Order: sequence, then structure tokens, then C-alpha cells
Amino acid sequence: MRRAHPRWGAKRIRMELLRRYPGGTTAAGEVVPSERTINRVLARHGLLQQRPRKKPRSAFRRFEREAPMQLWQIDIVEGVQLVDPVQVRRIRGARPAGPSPRPSTEPVRVQRRASNSGVVMVAGQKVALGRDHAHQSLTIAVSETTLAIELDDGDTRVVRRTTDQAVRSVKEQRRPTAPRPVADSAT
Repeated sequence: MRRAHPRWGAKRIRMELLRRYPGGTTAAGEVVPSERTINRVLARHGLLQQRPRKKPRSAFRRFEREAPMQLWQIDIVEGVQLVDPVQVRRIRGARPAGPSPRPSTEPVRVQRRASNSGVVMVAGQKVALGRDHAHQSLTIAVSETTLAIELDDGDTRVVRRTTDQAVRSVKEQRRPTAPRPVADSAT
């Protein structure tokens, strides 16, 4: 069957055998072989072409360059033709390919509004400042090891960090407003 149809694989040959013998057995009582068995028979008779093996890791080309700006990598959503350097600068978020830039070592400055009881939450850590600071907008410098909270009276309170979470929000959250009363439309 394979010699008559050289493009057929084990799956197709089995399907054709099942079509010829609907019960799955021949007139002589032989069972139609499985795909795997057909594959082994084809390989034994040299009727299979071996697919090339996966390339070794050493065959891959690394996308690294000796100096910055020699190779760029971007994700293009729409067709973009880069004609001159001015157009290249217009691409938002483009950066040279290679390792990611190192994060800044300077503290991140964030704004937070203290709660009713004078508590602020920064990077997953709650800091109690006291009721004197309730509802105040505060600026906090977040470094790897400390939180430096600038209070309204000019003082700075430094607190040791107890979490290693990243800062997710830089601006303070708006104060929630009271819900508007709903007019009764039953009248």
C-alpha cells in the first residue's frame, strides 16, 4: 500500500485498512494492526524517511553584539518601515536588544494618603503613623531596605522595610466619595 501511495503514513494506511475491513478484522481473521505497528513495519522495510533531528544548541546563533545600539529588537503590531533615524526614534518602547537595563538604585518616590487611623500602605507593608496624620497626603521614598516618610510638619520618619514587594502604584488613591442617593421612582 505504501509503495502505491508513497505519501501515505501509518495513520492513513491504518485508516484505509479499517475502511476495507470495517470490523477491524480481515476475512482470514487477522486484526488490523495499530499505527505504531504499521510504522515499525514501514521502518523495517526502509519505506520511512527519517526526519532531521533537532539542531544542537551550539548550532544556534546568539543575538548579542559587542556594543550597545548594534542590534535592535521590537514587536511590530502594524507594518512599520524604518527609513531614517528620525523614524527610528519615533518607535515607542524600543530599546536595544540584549540584557534588560538595570533598575535604578535611587529610591522610588511615591505618594500615599493616610487612612482614618493614620496608616499608610506601601509595597505591601502597613506603617502606622498615628491619628495626627489621618487623611494627610504623604510622600514616601522607597529604597531596598527602608521607607523614608516625609511628614507634613517637615519631619522624616524612616522605617525598615519588612517586605520585598515592588511598588505597584506611585500616586495616592483618591478619597472615596459618598454614594449619591437614588431617587425613589415608585411615585
